[in-house]
Amino acid sequence: MTVIETESGFVVVDGDKVLAGPFPTSAEAWRAADRLDGPPISPAEKRADWISNKILSSGPMPIAPKKKTKRERKQAKAAANAPRWVRDIAAAKFDPHGNRNGNVPVQQGKVPLNRIREMWAA
Repeated sequence: MTVIETESGFVVVDGDKVLAGPFPTSAEAWRAADRLDGPPISPAEKRADWISNKILSSGPMPIAPKKKTKRERKQAKAAANAPRWVRDIAAAKFDPHGNRNGNVPVQQGKVPLNRIREMWAA
């Protein structure tokens, strides 16, 4: 019993009979040939064979999101722990429409930061 490469992939053959295949890789074809020879020798080998079959049948690994850098994690933690008055000012200054001329609508009961500076300067 041996593994040969064909146009469609790797196959396990015995003489002129095709026993299993085609497989995309030579390793998978040899694994199938080992299974055809007989049961695995030990329970650990049997478990490893089951795990490898499960992994191979599940397809390619999904792409995981990139991990944040240490600096980004520290910044997010610091922003979450910011005092309320800092968060209020940041929320008041945020303008989703991107108005740059200073006529930014202010939340009810909030005074824009530049008006506070004007009051203190007067």
